[in-house]
Amino acid sequence: MTLLHFINCALLTFGPIWVISKSHEDARDMSKNLKYSAISHMLAQLVKGILLATFAFSYKAGGTIDYGQESFKFLFSFIDAVALLYVLNSARIVGERKPRVCSVGLGWALGDNILTRLAPLWMGQKTLDFSWGQLQLATEANIALATHIALTAVMSMWKRPTKALSNPPMEPMLCALVAARSLIPIVLSVAQAMYGIESWYALGLHAAIASIYCVAVNMRFVASK
Repeated sequence: MTLLHFINCALLTFGPIWVISKSHEDARDMSKNLKYSAISHMLAQLVKGILLATFAFSYKAGGTIDYGQESFKFLFSFIDAVALLYVLNSARIVGERKPRVCSVGLGWALGDNILTRLAPLWMGQKTLDFSWGQLQLATEANIALATHIALTAVMSMWKRPTKALSNPPMEPMLCALVAARSLIPIVLSVAQAMYGIESWYALGLHAAIASIYCVAVNMRFVASK
């Protein structure tokens, strides 16, 4: 029974990525971009993990909020944005603008799922009874998928210096969107710690915040050239 539950949750976690990548007409290019960005995500998380382990240690007791540690997490989360900008400008990423954004975002989500969700799902199938936590984890993966693609779209709009525009101004809107993406997990952890929000309500809050964020990014992405 738990094996079937694992299969269902694994399909819910990884299925949307596979369906979206295969539904595109340039599936081969999408697959290449997806694999490269997934590996890049894992390397970025390795760097971020080393920095967090070095600097973001905590002396607070369990159940309390360490704002210093959360500040370090917020700062180091910008590594994702820098890594995405590097990947999007890499010669290994091929295709038009929208397919590039979609494939890189899917690869980023795939790497995230492999690192943070695959092991908990697999360990859950070894228990006697299935857990709702696995279903929550799989549902959260789809919310994260949307925000990963949205952040990729934000970084694709970042203009690089050219001869015609040697000193391009930093767009405040894009900076705000990158910062907002970094703040989402912090807002959720603070809400759970301070107000005792249960897991399903926290998941609903995550979905609501992610929806607002994705709508804001889409409006900016459509308006950009």
